[in-house]
Amino acid sequence: MRNIGILYDTKVAFNRKKPFFHERYNKDYASLLATGKKYNLHIFLAPYTVYKNSTFQKAWVYKKKWLKVSNVKLNAVLDKVDGDQGFALKRKIDQQLPLINRFTLDVLCTDKWLLYKKWKQYFPFTALGNDLKSIRKIKSDLLIAKPITGASGKGIKIIKKDAYRKLSKHYIVQNLINGGKILNRKGQHDYRVLMGNNHPIYSTLRVPVKKKYISNVGQGGEEFYYPPNKIPKKILKLVKIIDHDLKKYYPRLYSIDFMVNEQGQPFILELNSRPGLTHYKSKTVKKLLDNFVCQSFDKILTKT
Repeated sequence: MRNIGILYDTKVAFNRKKPFFHERYNKDYASLLATGKKYNLHIFLAPYTVYKNSTFQKAWVYKKKWLKVSNVKLNAVLDKVDGDQGFALKRKIDQQLPLINRFTLDVLCTDKWLLYKKWKQYFPFTALGNDLKSIRKIKSDLLIAKPITGASGKGIKIIKKDAYRKLSKHYIVQNLINGGKILNRKGQHDYRVLMGNNHPIYSTLRVPVKKKYISNVGQGGEEFYYPPNKIPKKILKLVKIIDHDLKKYYPRLYSIDFMVNEQGQPFILELNSRPGLTHYKSKTVKKLLDNFVCQSFDKILTKT
């Protein structure tokens, strides 16, 4: 038996007939769990609060319908815990079982200040939220402030520079980039490349709601899908640099978000070590992603 646990946050619950409140999540995770059967993988879904000693004390499994089961001994784990919840637990799991992604990669990708310090030549100028001296060096009239460990566009603030007030050290502040042209789109948008090891799985152009700056789908943004061969050359060059620096983490599944300024220069905005597995309008992309996850665990468990 090869049991894979998807470690989730508390959006997964046992007080209903399906794991998620939103039906789209239930549908998309059912697809992933069904794909696992092709690789002789039994995939279970549970919140991190029920994990103990390589076991899900309770879990969800999909067998033509969602079922609740107990005491599932795990052979490997996929981390989908949002933000910095359960960090101490994930460190422990990384010592017990194969974990995608490795804890150290997750720490790096989750902390936007760490990312900036590691690859600052590829990022917009960035300062800590309580560093007024550095913030005064930012040239744009508008500033973008982000929680250091935030995700899905939550907590992001757009602030006028002349009205800036000191934030906490738990924020970073960057100059706001006026979007240039990416592919056939101009204006405010960003561009995401999803990486499976050293190969792009797909890319998306994300466009915010009109007159808004934040393009995350969770904040109302719209996505347009592109195959890997459409990735602009300047962005692909940066993708290869970043992925080369992360090659010690194997297997790895992560995304890189970019913006391009009006002069056509790309900047990295952030990395995400827990990219979404749900809400894909493209069935082709969803299938590619599900198969990559299952193939990765198949290879890990075949070697052990």
